[in-house]
Amino acid sequence: MNSSFINKICIICSDIVADKDIGILCSNDHCLCVGCAKDFLKTTIACGEEMCPAKCSVCKTELDYRQVETLLDEDQHCDYSLHCTKALMDKSKYEVVCCPYCRYHEMWDLESEGITLFCGYENCKKISCIVCYKEYMFADDSSGDCESESHEKCYRLKKIKKDWDQTTYEGSQRFCPDCKYGGIKDNACTHMSCPQCKSEWCYVCGKSSNICDKSDPEGSLYSHNEEWESNDKRCPMYLSLIGGVDQRWSTRNDAEAKQFLHKILISKAIREFEARYSPNELKEFYETYSEISTNQYNIVEARKIDPRLIIRKPKASKNRDKSTSKGECIIF
Repeated sequence: MNSSFINKICIICSDIVADKDIGILCSNDHCLCVGCAKDFLKTTIACGEEMCPAKCSVCKTELDYRQVETLLDEDQHCDYSLHCTKALMDKSKYEVVCCPYCRYHEMWDLESEGITLFCGYENCKKISCIVCYKEYMFADDSSGDCESESHEKCYRLKKIKKDWDQTTYEGSQRFCPDCKYGGIKDNACTHMSCPQCKSEWCYVCGKSSNICDKSDPEGSLYSHNEEWESNDKRCPMYLSLIGGVDQRWSTRNDAEAKQFLHKILISKAIREFEARYSPNELKEFYETYSEISTNQYNIVEARKIDPRLIIRKPKASKNRDKSTSKGECIIF
């Protein structure tokens, strides 16, 4: 019997799938029906470049791009193409530059001194600055929102602006300590299982289960949570618990506590960013991109936030004046 006429079984829903209803078939004959294939690709795209190009969930073989392409709408195809480009390119030599008005993107040499992107999408065709992300305005065109003459500063501040973008990007999420897969956790516990490399790590301190401090060195992450209230090397299982020890944190729910955690992380990242530049460079940068300090981040507030994640109360001591004692804390 010709094997092409044998019905296959979808590896996700376990339904029998006729040839005409196959969405994806990997080189090892693992099959996804059209519905499951679309859901699988939607999840893959949402996970970003770390999960692209898409691979068979059973044998990890890279899926045929032509099969994937037929299952994506226009926006999904643009996003998938972007993630694949980022995943496959040599990041030590190239970067991806995106049109701020659509999903068009190009791969540029890192040594390139250019700052002007000419969008190649027919429905866009805008000319924009890759530093300030605004459209050029020329003498005979009043539709843009950024005078071309102003880009002399963008050209000069390209390096520091790129550093700022990377700084705030990294501060706004947590990354797997092993494979660097990034993201923001849900409102469940602080135990993380990386969807890419499967390693387990703590969302609070960002350390792998293999190296973080635990009551049982051979134990799971649960032993990393024991006695966290008094041990400055341990972390709680839920972010909302921290407020019981450190009053800066919300005890209402994990969503609010998570927001405060990233506020601290971004504050610390901004401090490190500012330490890399002179006062004059920072002054020109903040004045040129005023929306950074007025709309996105309160720079003054960020400088005031204590960068310590958990400030613990001092331990009682009979031989020390409590008014002069300093509390123990976690500093990462």
